[in-house]
Order: sequence, then C-alpha cells, then structure tokens
Amino acid sequence: DVSGAKMSFIILLMVVVGMLLGDLVIRRVCTDLPAFQSRSGDYLVVGLCIMLGLIGFSMGLDGSIARILRNAGLGVILVPIFAVLGGAVYAALSPMTLREGLAISAGFGWYTMAPSVIASAGHTMASAVSFLHNVLREMLGIILLPVIAGKIGYIEAITIPGTASTDVCLPIVEQVCSSETVAYSFCTGMLMCITSAALVPIIIGA
Repeated sequence: DVSGAKMSFIILLMVVVGMLLGDLVIRRVCTDLPAFQSRSGDYLVVGLCIMLGLIGFSMGLDGSIARILRNAGLGVILVPIFAVLGGAVYAALSPMTLREGLAISAGFGWYTMAPSVIASAGHTMASAVSFLHNVLREMLGIILLPVIAGKIGYIEAITIPGTASTDVCLPIVEQVCSSETVAYSFCTGMLMCITSAALVPIIIGA
C-alpha cells in the first residue's frame, strides 16, 4: 500500500508536472487554447464520473452503506456548523467584518459560487479573499488529505477539502481511509454544498 506521505508527494508532483507541461509545452504548441481547455475539461469530468461511479459501486457491494448513513447522525451535521463558526475567529483576527468572515468560511471550498455571491453584494475585497480561501482549501485538501488521514484521523482529513470531499477528493478518501469514511465524506461534502448555497447569500445579505 502507498503511505499517506507518499501519496501526498505523488499528488503534489503530478500538480507541478501538470503546471510545467501546461506552461512550457501545451501553451506553446497548441494553436487553439480555449478549445483545448474545453476539451480537457470535458475529459476531466468524464474521468471523475467514472471514478465516482466505481466508488459508489464498491460501496454498494460492501452492503453497509445504509447502516453507515443511519449511524452518521449529528457527526455529519456538526462539521459544517463548526466550520462556519470558525469564520468568526477569522473575522476577529483580520480587517474583515464579522459578516464577511462568516460568509468567507461558509464557502466551504466552493470557489465558483461563494466569491460571486459575495461580490454581487458589494464586498469586493471579501470576494477576492473568498476565492483564494476556497481554491487553497480544495488544493490543500487534495495534497494533504492522505497525510492527515494517516497521522491524525480519517474524519479530520475529510473536513479539509470542504465541498470537494463529495467529488474530487472522494477517490483519495477511498484509497487512504476506511469504507465508512467514504460515506461520511460524501455526506459531509453534500451537506456543505447545500448549506453553502443557503448560508453565503443569507450571511452576506445578497
């Protein structure tokens, strides 16, 4: 088995290699970059869907998914609640207002939705911080999840990527965590998506 540290290193290495190939090769060779980006994005979605389908198939074969979801209870609900409350601490330590800090933390890694909602409410600086926060949260989740899972705990690990724990990071969770954690990860990510879509506009007053 690949250890958490080794998997994190491999993931980080692949990100760096991808960035170098994109800058030094694709950008110089490809004559139609928008078309290439659109096509590669489609391939990425297809590949991700296949991986998620295989994970769901494996969870179904295990036969314990219904029991796991029944036993999840408040453990899944409390994760996004405490994540939002962490925004109050951030707001107290930064120039942001309490409303902006809570809205930023309620993004839960959803960098395409939260920043646009915050910007539409007239909070330009908070929108920029939200975008950076959410992008870093997903990227750090992808890179650090195997290490956190091995050194600290499975549940702690799945909280790092936020909404990405239900899609992009689910294959990593399946590799480095238990089958029960996969169900927790999926439920937590879905709940974060729902609560983020509801809470960000309410908090920021959009």
